[in-house]
Amino acid sequence: MVLDDSCIVEHDLSKHVMGKVNDFLSIPNMYNILKDEGFLDIKLSYLGGTWVLIEFDSMAAKEKFLNHSGVNSWFEITQEAINDFSCVERIVWVDIEGVPLNAWSKETFDRIGKKWGKTLDMEDNSTSSFSRKRVCVMTNYPVSILETFKIIVKGRVFMVRAKELFTWSPVFATVKEEDVKSDDESLHGSYNYMFNSGPNDIEPNDDGVSDDDAVSDTVFGSNASHPNRKSDGAEPSESQDQFGIYDLLNKKKNTKAQEQGSSSPSLSHPPGFTPAASENVQASGVSPIKYVLNCFIFCF
Repeated sequence: MVLDDSCIVEHDLSKHVMGKVNDFLSIPNMYNILKDEGFLDIKLSYLGGTWVLIEFDSMAAKEKFLNHSGVNSWFEITQEAINDFSCVERIVWVDIEGVPLNAWSKETFDRIGKKWGKTLDMEDNSTSSFSRKRVCVMTNYPVSILETFKIIVKGRVFMVRAKELFTWSPVFATVKEEDVKSDDESLHGSYNYMFNSGPNDIEPNDDGVSDDDAVSDTVFGSNASHPNRKSDGAEPSESQDQFGIYDLLNKKKNTKAQEQGSSSPSLSHPPGFTPAASENVQASGVSPIKYVLNCFIFCF
């Protein structure tokens, strides 16, 4: 396949540097590593293998990076970025099947990984599955790994199958100080509100009324909700009492309240008679017993 000029992309790499790290495990944490060295405004891209591309905000920062002794301790190579760079190294995950149970060990899979390059890591499933194992390998193989080969264990021959799954790709970890500070302040703020606030520390809501006031007004206060209350806060209009029932009920209620309020162990008049009637009996000179008997005879 021949690619003509229509497929070519020219990148402005004047503020970029390429670097080959000493340990591939440092690649995901490269933002924090360079931040500790004093480089804040940078952008990282993964080029494959153990190579990363670093973009700076100025030429001065780029030159400072290339001459920085602390940074050079993390990298095996640092150089100017070039447009036609292609990484030969590949970090891939390989699936291994067919290893017998008595040979299921770290040393076995480390030796199998060295068949294509350098074993970097392996899946930890030693107790959950003995049918397959995934191994992370750094290799210079230009083609995908897909092989079947023999291993000999204590004189027996076993067929092992190896298949490349996918290329390892790092996720750069970034932690911003302002995010950590804001999260910490919100956490302490919630803690102080929950445990240190008193009855007078309740914050008002959007209407300028505290939650306690809102609850007391709507449930227990004098402004309790009424089905006939108008939206402007006016008192509900009473319906017309055509038969005088409301007056009769109110009169009965007031009379009952007066009797309960004026009740005492010694009654000044018989039950069922008003004080006015008792005064009329005393004024007429008739004894109360005789007056009651006369009333009883009159009723029948």
